[in-house]
Amino acid sequence: MKKYKMIALTGIMLSSTVLGANTSLVQAAGTSSETPLKVTNALKGVATATPNKAVAEDDAVTPTDVTAPSVTFANGETTETMNFNGTKLPDNIDTLIKDTSTFNVTKITGSDSDVSYNKSSNNDIDTAGGTVTFTPVQDGKDGSPITRTVVIYQAPDWSSIGTRKLQINDKDGLAQPFIVKGTTSGQNFMVTTDPKSVDITKAGNNTAKYIATALDANNNVAKDTSGNPITFSGTGDVTVSDSTDDVSYNVSVVDKRTGNPIPATVTKTDTAVTDGAEFTVKLTDDAAKEYTLPDDDTTVKVYKDNPTKVITLAKNVSYSVKFADSATGDQIGDTISGTGLEGSPVLTQAPDGYKLVNSSDMIYTIDSEKPTKTISVTKSDITKNLGYTVQFRDRTNGDLIKTTTGTGNFNDYVTLAAPDGYAFSNNLLYSGFLLYKDGQTFTSYVTKADTPYTISYYDQANNKLVGTQSGTSADGATVTLTAPKGYTLVNANDVNYTINKDAPDATIFVKKSDDSNVEDSDIVATYPDKGKYVKIYDANGDLNDRAVLSAGSSWIIDQTKEINGVEYYRVATNEYIKASDAYKYTPLQSVVTTTNGDVKPVYNSKGQLIIDVALDHSTPWYTDRSATINGEKMYRVATDQWVRASDVTEANL
Repeated sequence: MKKYKMIALTGIMLSSTVLGANTSLVQAAGTSSETPLKVTNALKGVATATPNKAVAEDDAVTPTDVTAPSVTFANGETTETMNFNGTKLPDNIDTLIKDTSTFNVTKITGSDSDVSYNKSSNNDIDTAGGTVTFTPVQDGKDGSPITRTVVIYQAPDWSSIGTRKLQINDKDGLAQPFIVKGTTSGQNFMVTTDPKSVDITKAGNNTAKYIATALDANNNVAKDTSGNPITFSGTGDVTVSDSTDDVSYNVSVVDKRTGNPIPATVTKTDTAVTDGAEFTVKLTDDAAKEYTLPDDDTTVKVYKDNPTKVITLAKNVSYSVKFADSATGDQIGDTISGTGLEGSPVLTQAPDGYKLVNSSDMIYTIDSEKPTKTISVTKSDITKNLGYTVQFRDRTNGDLIKTTTGTGNFNDYVTLAAPDGYAFSNNLLYSGFLLYKDGQTFTSYVTKADTPYTISYYDQANNKLVGTQSGTSADGATVTLTAPKGYTLVNANDVNYTINKDAPDATIFVKKSDDSNVEDSDIVATYPDKGKYVKIYDANGDLNDRAVLSAGSSWIIDQTKEINGVEYYRVATNEYIKASDAYKYTPLQSVVTTTNGDVKPVYNSKGQLIIDVALDHSTPWYTDRSATINGEKMYRVATDQWVRASDVTEANL
């Protein structure tokens, strides 16, 4: 079972390294010994979830007497498929296909008589396949029938493969499976080649050894009653060519999870491609019901140095997720249902008043073989009305300035306000605390706000004073600066100014903003992709090959501009970056506390879900910025880790 890195207050330690938080708030957190999976996008419509109203307890239907027998197969369904290899039919096939011993039976209320079955079938079921229908009968009353489909696979039509042509050293083409139709209508097979039977390193003719694996109606491997894949062996001719004029190209479409080939028509076009060829790709009608071919893959180009092109698609899957009380088994809350790509994550959240039994259930990974999932939840108890006392003391001499009292719930983060004329000596440490017991006492150290300061803003173009900002605060306190109207700060680091009683005044340079769409303090950060730089362009969209911006760096922008249909931000005179290479954010000095209940998911700055990291519930986190990412407000809690605003409460410091 996958585990998550259950980060509680450890996040403040992580933040302290990067964001300047204090480590005194650190507590222990869980760990994970498992390898992270990957980062996938969960915020931008990967899966469309629609809640369905579950039956509430007050609306529960009173059980009624059963007046006719009912039956299902062992899988709980009313349909079932049995597969057989036509060249290896078992002697007892007739017994197997008509077996009723594993059926789930519901008898008529009050009757102890046995249930019998009326069986009817089509075709010669034990040699050609077909269907057999079972109708349960008890006390002369018929129940609803169930149907077992019997599929008997015959060997594929090996001659339909013909002579395959591969380019010399094209190991990818040799290894790629392909689909062959069976001698029986409607049957398909996935054919793989024994690589030892073909010498792909030199030109010549080869007799390839093939293994054909039967595929069911859903393009999955067909297995017999013992759970083994149904396979057939055969041979065919393969020619390896070293021609550079008549190159053997291969284009195939495969399932992302299984690697099985997806039926598609591939046609070479007459369009000339330098050192290669162009192909159009179209899924068969049946395949198009389960897969979607992106527009970019409907026409592909393949080149001589890599003559095989493989298009990988994830299956479209309809899924549903239910919640069940771990104590009673009753369904709780709504059913989450929707359609998404196989392998995509779907975030789940326990119904109000409940929490997940296993934190790993926070994410359901869409699976075509398991499209339904039931998640165990348990009631979430919240201890209320815990009393607390706060003592505000002068940092310089320890004198008691003020005492306040209050009440809250267990694991609440209590936000404080400094007494009049004072400021917190350390915003992170003394502006709030986590309530964990009744009668808790918290000491908050404050400093007199007796340091006047004046910030002078000068236009960097002419060194003229264009505005001031003044006030009174405490030594060491941080003040957020705002450029005069019509100007923006030159340096993004000037947004936060720390008061120094020995040098309280400061000069800050600003520049004119000629874009009404840009706010006075619009700040962007380039995405923190490791080892990457952000390219710079001029006002015409031409690349500046003499300069780049570092990944993860912050910049004041004074203009947005559309160049050739692409949005850009201006970061300096005639220097622009693509809007897609950065995100806008608002600087903060705050603590956000995760809400009660389940653990909270964590995302990167592009809104991609970080699957192996989660924040523990009811824990405070220092945050230095907020941003709207993929339409949702989020707070940064570490270098490239963000939490949704809907999963936290914010305490402004």
